[in-house]
Amino acid sequence: MMSRSRSGWATTSVRTACRASRLRTRTLSMIVASPLALTLLPSGAAADSFKGFAPATTFDVAPMPAFIATGDFNNNGVTDLAVTTGTNVQILLGNGDGSFSAPATFAAGPARTLAVGDLSANGIADLVVTNGLAGTVSILLGLGDGAFGSPQSIDVGGYASGVEIADLNNSGHVDLVVAAGGDVKVLTGQGDGTFAEPVTFAVTSAQEVAIADLNGNGQADIVAVGNGIMNVLIGKGDGTFAQGQTLTVAPVTRQFAIGDLNGNGVPDIAVVNPGVAFGPAPSIELLYGYGDGTFAQPQSYYAGGYPVTVAISDLNHDGVADLVVADHFGIGIVVLLGQDDGTFAAPQLFSSGGGLPKAAVVADFDDDGTPDVAVVNNAGTVGVLLGQTAATPGIPGDLNGDGSVGVADLLILLANWGPCADCDDCLADLTGSCIVGVSDLLILLENWG
Repeated sequence: MMSRSRSGWATTSVRTACRASRLRTRTLSMIVASPLALTLLPSGAAADSFKGFAPATTFDVAPMPAFIATGDFNNNGVTDLAVTTGTNVQILLGNGDGSFSAPATFAAGPARTLAVGDLSANGIADLVVTNGLAGTVSILLGLGDGAFGSPQSIDVGGYASGVEIADLNNSGHVDLVVAAGGDVKVLTGQGDGTFAEPVTFAVTSAQEVAIADLNGNGQADIVAVGNGIMNVLIGKGDGTFAQGQTLTVAPVTRQFAIGDLNGNGVPDIAVVNPGVAFGPAPSIELLYGYGDGTFAQPQSYYAGGYPVTVAISDLNHDGVADLVVADHFGIGIVVLLGQDDGTFAAPQLFSSGGGLPKAAVVADFDDDGTPDVAVVNNAGTVGVLLGQTAATPGIPGDLNGDGSVGVADLLILLANWGPCADCDDCLADLTGSCIVGVSDLLILLENWG
């Protein structure tokens, strides 16, 4: 399985990768959701310890980028970015201080999503790009200096929308899992950057896929989500899969992430629900795993007006899983901090430095040990938000720690309106009264800008 590190990726076993990604969390206590409304939770200790992000710095890419991923593409130990734009992939090499070089462009066919891994077993990062309506994936083998060879196209038999990389048959070579034509396609790797013909595993619907060891047996399993249905395929360790659980999720689902959200050592799933008219409100749906490859029914958290991607990370080093959501109709990203009592704090909003965010990824871009976020914006920029290691002093009302007081801070305050759940840890209580109210609002407005 491919596990991400600061320097990009490393080959490891499914069991090891799952263990490495586990975060110490508590059982999540959910808010109650209806099709019309979602109740925001009060903030708590985790929210108060979060230092926020510095204002976004933007880096130009081609207009209307679709997806973003990280990797070390020139083998210098620094995290780089790969962005799909039109019919290309653009590579932004990191400088190690949170800044990036101008993008280099490589042909990739009609580029939708991508995955990063060592496809040819030479210690160099390669790319797999889904090509949407073309019904193909493109393989771009890395040259080790940040450049890539010409794309090699593989027919996967239908609209290709999602791809993941892992060793599915314990051969020591990575394989591909592709969401194509509504089914799951498995392509066995030969270890030299080539792959066998795709084998189809029928599911109800597959638009996005992810890989994890869901039942703790050390074998790679697959989760596929599409058109309101989540399918689980249980790996046999030889590259074949048995049909597992089928669950109903939100009718319009997007990207999803797998991680341990409740601290029991079992993978859980966070699914993006952008919402539909007269249907479920926009949310992140959380499905808690039982450790046997099955999951509980989804429960929802509010995470912006039109969430499109979600990532799981520990932003504030408290050992509790947090969520980072790209909100397409918002100003950038929405952060939901996990708390020690198993709840999530109220959403915090941070500008991505451009309109209509499309996707976000979490990594340490400036090598300070604190997670950062990179967001692709529709206008053709990547907004990089560097995690802060110390609170920004002297600005009452700067609730998200970005060095200014604005709409995002106002929304945080309104989300916490009323009596504080914990008087000693109440993020928006600017007066120390243990109540978030008009006095706090006036302080925030006095410091606007």
